[in-house]
Amino acid sequence: MYADLHSHPAAFAYDQVRLQESNASSPRHPWAIPPSNPDLLLRPHGQAGYSQTDLAKCLRSNTRLLFASLSPIEKGFFTGLSGSRFNKQFMMELHERWHNEGEKATSTWLLKHLRDRSRQLSAADMQFLCSRTMNFKPEQVKKLQNGHYDYFEALKDEYQFFLERSGQYTTTSYEIKIDTTGIARTWHGAYTLAANSSEIEIDPDGNEIFIVPTLGGIHALGVGNPEDADQRPGQQPKDADLSTIKSRIRQIKGEEALENGPLSRWQHRPFYITFAQHFHNTFCGHAKSFSSPASLLFDQRKGMNAGVLNGCLEVWRELLGLTRVLEPTGSPRILIDVHHMSAAARQAYYKNIIEPHNRVNKENPIPVIASHAGYAATDYLQNQIERSTKGHETDNSHQNGFLNWSINLCDEDVLQIFNSQGMLGLSLDNHLLGGGAHSWLDNIPFALLTRKRTLNLIKRTLQQFVRIPFDYHLAEPHDIWHRIALGSGFDGIMQPMQRYSSVLQFSTFEQDLVKILNEMKREDPLWFGSYRSEDIARMICFNNAYEFVKKHY
Repeated sequence: MYADLHSHPAAFAYDQVRLQESNASSPRHPWAIPPSNPDLLLRPHGQAGYSQTDLAKCLRSNTRLLFASLSPIEKGFFTGLSGSRFNKQFMMELHERWHNEGEKATSTWLLKHLRDRSRQLSAADMQFLCSRTMNFKPEQVKKLQNGHYDYFEALKDEYQFFLERSGQYTTTSYEIKIDTTGIARTWHGAYTLAANSSEIEIDPDGNEIFIVPTLGGIHALGVGNPEDADQRPGQQPKDADLSTIKSRIRQIKGEEALENGPLSRWQHRPFYITFAQHFHNTFCGHAKSFSSPASLLFDQRKGMNAGVLNGCLEVWRELLGLTRVLEPTGSPRILIDVHHMSAAARQAYYKNIIEPHNRVNKENPIPVIASHAGYAATDYLQNQIERSTKGHETDNSHQNGFLNWSINLCDEDVLQIFNSQGMLGLSLDNHLLGGGAHSWLDNIPFALLTRKRTLNLIKRTLQQFVRIPFDYHLAEPHDIWHRIALGSGFDGIMQPMQRYSSVLQFSTFEQDLVKILNEMKREDPLWFGSYRSEDIARMICFNNAYEFVKKHY
């Protein structure tokens, strides 16, 4: 069995009906999996046109525990670059061309326009277009741009989408071909949207998938609306105020009734929230996540690399059920995932919440989560803060082959995760793992070379995470093996690795992991103690995430 600490398991299905009226003819539940092109699974540079982690693929791969990010798509993917000709109208034309003329023609058209800004761009650089955002049809983009798209209402709609068939055995209404070698067939199974750890009881021989809800961004509660930047005199802001945000946190904990809509109460508290995402959220800074040419279309500048902003500490305390002096209020925790937070925001989170709380609550620490991360090849957060604020995070900003951006973890982050008994999700994003730092030889598409490159990315990232508690002489350093899980990031905004392009390759990943761990054990036996490589691989692929959610949910 496999567990994934961070993915979007119904995104491909939900994106097809997102922004439609709830009584529309299209079925609205995660088993309504749209047809996709399995040949695109062989393309390593994007996910447009297929799903990485739909329920049929999860059944086939025995992926039985999913931490599902409920995340209203951010408007920043469709509003363009502020103050440039790559504006809303340009983004609308981009989507119209993609859906009417296809990938090749659209890429050629876009390259012509972008070369005015960057002469070095080539046709290969247009591969960034092959992402989930391009699945959105022009009529959906129009709704996302028109100012009436409400993040909190969208969150409730996505939650209802998951509720629709939870606990019910369902057969897909049509045949689905999920890989390049199999045949199209119907799929039969069930998923349970878990409300707490007692509802997660997995039968190894069954065909039931357990989904733990998580929240993808504080923007989901109604902040970070780009329209507010152009607010006219007398116009009401779109962003919810602080008291409303705190009320909505209590709503998604089930402590208050939901505002508006068909649902009266939220019944499945999110296990954690990935607090920041790709764009400005008004409460804390976000890290750079796009390189050129994506950064020429998606405007991340506002709030990027900032620290904590007004109200952030209050929101963190509300999520974690803490008073101003960090004593428990009795409200259940929604844990905080630091992935996407700027280095300055993470530093403030550790300094103001984690360290003072855990210092006096050793028996019940707040665990730090980094749900889908890579390594930044940097010791301290302050180093990351200085690099990011001075504009040193360029497209080719790699240190010893690692992507040296503050979206990735430094040693200090890993120490916080370790000391708080938290969890680190190993990302399968080629970009985050430093897959862009190659010589021209690495572009040769030989299968053996691709496999060697991929295993090297995983191995060197694991080596860096594992060495840290040993290098810093922490007590019980072997506990690091209990702090690492698989956090693919599938069906989010990512750059897949060809060898692990979907959950169908999780078994391949585990086999590779055993080989990698055996090599690491020969090179650094001290790190392993009495642990067997096969046992560690099982821990990373399933046991650690399972035990973590059973303890904290």
